[in-house]
Amino acid sequence: MAQTIRPQAFARFTSSVYRRSPAHSEWDPAVLKVLVDLLHDHRVVVEVDAFTGHAVEAVVVGWKDSTRHSNYPHVSLQDAHGATTNYRVSSIGVIMDLDDSNARWQAEKQLHDLTGEAIQQVRRFLGADWVSLEGEGEARWETRLSTGGTVKVLAARTEGEYEGVPFAHWYVDGETVRPGARAARLLSCGQMKLHRHEG
Repeated sequence: MAQTIRPQAFARFTSSVYRRSPAHSEWDPAVLKVLVDLLHDHRVVVEVDAFTGHAVEAVVVGWKDSTRHSNYPHVSLQDAHGATTNYRVSSIGVIMDLDDSNARWQAEKQLHDLTGEAIQQVRRFLGADWVSLEGEGEARWETRLSTGGTVKVLAARTEGEYEGVPFAHWYVDGETVRPGARAARLLSCGQMKLHRHEG
């Protein structure tokens, strides 16, 4: 049975830049790249123009990163005649996997593991379970992915006028954790507090 895969299914891994409303979101390129890698050589029906609903049946053959001449990545699809066409990620909508695989679930697990491990690495790097700004409550950990595999871990406010706004971030690339400039400054001047859960 074919499986329908929508961008909304990956909302918790999607940057707010690509979420226009709870009911509609575009593909976050970093999220779609994970899915495309899992769908390689699969027969699919892809909505290649999410605005008009135009769709094509094809085989997924790859991913093309942004270049100097094309500032948006593309998904490469091959039609029944062997012709390959590159479609901008920003135009792609619903994907139907005709090969009845579990690619969607695999992608969700991969993303969950990747982002969860990045948060744990930042916690180990800081020696803390959570952080806060002086005089504010516990920050919420959030993540942003890049198509290159780097995870940006953010500490976002959970209360007040700026609820949801990050105040610091760290870059996690493999085993390396690198604080953003503001995170380093807030730590060095003591404005960011480190906390451990008791027990």
